[in-house]
Amino acid sequence: MSFISNRPFRRVSSALLCLAAMSSALMAQDAPLKPYAAEYDVIRNGKTLGSSRVALTQEGATWRYHANTTGDRGMASLLGLKITQRMDFTWVDGMPRPLTSDYDQQATLGSRSVKVSYDWTARSYHLADRDGEHDHPLADGAADRYGSGVFIAAKLAAGATDFTLPVAHADGLRDWRFRVAGNETVETPSGSIAAIKVERVRDDDDRQTISWHDPMRGYLAVRLLQVEDGDTTETRLRGWSEQAR
Repeated sequence: MSFISNRPFRRVSSALLCLAAMSSALMAQDAPLKPYAAEYDVIRNGKTLGSSRVALTQEGATWRYHANTTGDRGMASLLGLKITQRMDFTWVDGMPRPLTSDYDQQATLGSRSVKVSYDWTARSYHLADRDGEHDHPLADGAADRYGSGVFIAAKLAAGATDFTLPVAHADGLRDWRFRVAGNETVETPSGSIAAIKVERVRDDDDRQTISWHDPMRGYLAVRLLQVEDGDTTETRLRGWSEQAR
């Protein structure tokens, strides 16, 4: 999952460079998170519309975040909604460093695709979307929006309570600010979970993005709530398993 707001169903919802010479053992020490697989229910305005399968995997020094969301009920099913997100990255100083990412949304009423590649030697990134090709400078700590949940989990693992991520967009890096808003018990299909509540700080009071993370499962997002234009989209953890490296 990532923190994306796209209308109407787009709400539901990357080259190894600097560390190429390091061994997998050293990379494992630098990684604050562990590989996992998780399944979520996707709910819109109180009605379940589909499911999402998310995985964090490792192959040598390169890691991958991958999410597949499918609308298999109601209007989402009629529209044939399918969303795929992928980010390949390495770990640097306990934080993800994105390499490439892809976002692909398929539906009968229209499709959308975004591809991003990061060149940390040239310190620039290239983003391709339906509006064309975009190139912008990179800054240390730059994040990818299609794997933003990995960055948030890493920040929480480092003990951050108020932090900003410079996130790559078509018009350049935009600051996304987050703050820890306390601890809450979250009821999910997989049971009650004592979680850390994280809010995205926005200037627009009509939009909300809130996530709840389980410190016992590597700060996995167990619930995500997005509110926009009076509509709510929510994902709740249904199942989780830790994977071998």
